[in-house]
Amino acid sequence: MPQDKLKEIKVDFDGIVGEPDFNMPKAKIELAKYVLAALFSLVVLLFACSFIPDCFVTERAKKLSENIYQSVVPIVSMILGYYFAKD
Repeated sequence: MPQDKLKEIKVDFDGIVGEPDFNMPKAKIELAKYVLAALFSLVVLLFACSFIPDCFVTERAKKLSENIYQSVVPIVSMILGYYFAKD
């Protein structure tokens, strides 16, 4: 197609794109809050499941709960270090 037949299209983005209404420090705290709340609820659920009689708990479930307990501290420290480290 020859260059002289091409049409120039101008798009006005001023009405579409504006200033972002986004607060990064607040978003970091919100995300960290949700992740830590989910981890806390998981630990509470595992703690509540520890009261189930042993005849209903398999060895695989015990190993899973041990692994989750061991991984909570590194995950929490990673979240706190990443989101609340000095920029």
